[in-house]
Amino acid sequence: MFLGLTLFCMGAISDWYRQTDPHIQNSIFAEFRNDISQHLRSDHEYDMRYWLSRGWAWETDLAEDLALAPKTDNTAMSPNGNRLMQQDRMVEPTWLQPNAEHICGGLRETSTLGVVFVGDADLSPGVDYGQVYARLSEVYMSVFAQLGVPLVNQAPGIELQDDGIH
Repeated sequence: MFLGLTLFCMGAISDWYRQTDPHIQNSIFAEFRNDISQHLRSDHEYDMRYWLSRGWAWETDLAEDLALAPKTDNTAMSPNGNRLMQQDRMVEPTWLQPNAEHICGGLRETSTLGVVFVGDADLSPGVDYGQVYARLSEVYMSVFAQLGVPLVNQAPGIELQDDGIH
């Protein structure tokens, strides 16, 4: 479910039941933290209990962070693509499948409900190796799909910065 400025997968909420939501992802969302938290509280009665945002972290770093995160009801994970966008050959990186498995395992261990956001390549037209990034992003998304984790790959209404990446 797309909510406001970022992606969350939420369950049904009643007036008397408030769930928690950690959001582990890259630094792109950091500037929207207050807006996201306010939107979740006012429109969906969720409190953000945990937030981790690391600039220039690799996907593998975020999987490790997720494994150490506190247990909560819902988790939105957004591996940022920093390592993926550095790939310059059309060969599946050896870290890709294990990383997706670690993320899915972390979601299962730390939350009742989890979702992963991996943006389609059209959300990052400014990467240096565009065709490689597009293909490897598809592979990455298919691994998450095979592992059975809910996956979101579009962000309607998002405007890219001039660099075509953020």
